[in-house]
Amino acid sequence: MLKDEKQMLWKLSAALLGASLPLVILGPGVLAAVLVLGILTGLLATKGNSLRSTLKFVATSKVVYVVGALFAALFVSSYFSIDQVHSMNKMGDLVGMGALALLLYVALREMPTRHTDIIYRSLTISTVTVAIFCLIDAFAGSDRFSQALHGAKYDDPNRLKEMSGVFAVVLPFVWAWLFRRYREGEVMVKWFSVPITAVTLLAIFVSGGFIGWAALLVAVILFLYYVHKYHGLNFRLKPVLGSIFVIILGVLCFGWAKGFNQPEDFATILKAEEFTPRLDLWAVGWNHMFDQPLTGIGVNAFRFLDDGTGSMVGSHPHNFLIQLFLETGFVGGLIAFGLLVMMLRYFVKASRTNLYGAAGLASISAFLVAAITNTSIFHPWWLTMLIFSSVLAARVGWAIERKD
Repeated sequence: MLKDEKQMLWKLSAALLGASLPLVILGPGVLAAVLVLGILTGLLATKGNSLRSTLKFVATSKVVYVVGALFAALFVSSYFSIDQVHSMNKMGDLVGMGALALLLYVALREMPTRHTDIIYRSLTISTVTVAIFCLIDAFAGSDRFSQALHGAKYDDPNRLKEMSGVFAVVLPFVWAWLFRRYREGEVMVKWFSVPITAVTLLAIFVSGGFIGWAALLVAVILFLYYVHKYHGLNFRLKPVLGSIFVIILGVLCFGWAKGFNQPEDFATILKAEEFTPRLDLWAVGWNHMFDQPLTGIGVNAFRFLDDGTGSMVGSHPHNFLIQLFLETGFVGGLIAFGLLVMMLRYFVKASRTNLYGAAGLASISAFLVAAITNTSIFHPWWLTMLIFSSVLAARVGWAIERKD
């Protein structure tokens, strides 16, 4: 393959990978299609390259060993599941996710360092575009526009709620890229960094989802702390006051999007979320926690538990900790917990030496906070957020040593 052709493939791969995560607003299928296309394009660009060092790194990585142990625990859990067929089918999805993660790792590790900036640029453009879509969807009142974004769920009042968690996961990388480019003097970034930040923050508030707001708060605190302490970020009065203004405006926009017309309506803002009875689901999970304490009740089998009235729950527990320890047992839960601790320790260390390490730490922390009440941890689209953000942030650590 000609050198120019390979560089074009790398650029296309970087653009597709960067754009993929926010496009989940169009459906998990769109996210999967763009992500897989980006990975395959990157793998095509490796044609003729020796992958020996990458495969050797995989074979000797402690993280890979822990992930292998986790998959073994998941398989055992599925074998002894209260609904073996369902759990085994879900286990097949997770094996596919593992293969996808490995291919993503290979594609990003082999990608020339000079092209990784395209990933962050594409991610920024995609995030801002989707944020604008969310604002239009919340305020325009257009059924046709909502149908284009959400399909059959266009009339669901909570159709944007999960996007606040998605934004909380991807925005730290956007902030890191903007900060780096602003410091390097890129003119377009200097012009648009403030509008980009304002629009994306407003989109999070308008999307709703208080757990997404909490995840954003955690991401902001961690990112600002490490970037201020280790990467030269200085706090100035105008940006701080501007941020406070955006937060107040965001709360007001959330209320307006919910249909609040009078000032006193904002006193009921906590009720606007129409909280689902998650505490009841957590109680069901706790009551069955010791049914099969070692192997768990089976991957994604929470929905088949008795809710106490003789009926099946029919849902997931909306809490990744309960789901992990209940469905995979204490063996699988502790392995998964250990893997998360390893990841967080790595990014805490990376945050001190690399700007994107701080972004990775903030992103993964935001994911864990959002996963406390968000969708099932085994949903492929949600798990992709964790996998992609982890591999993307770790890629920068390799870039320090690579000069290609």
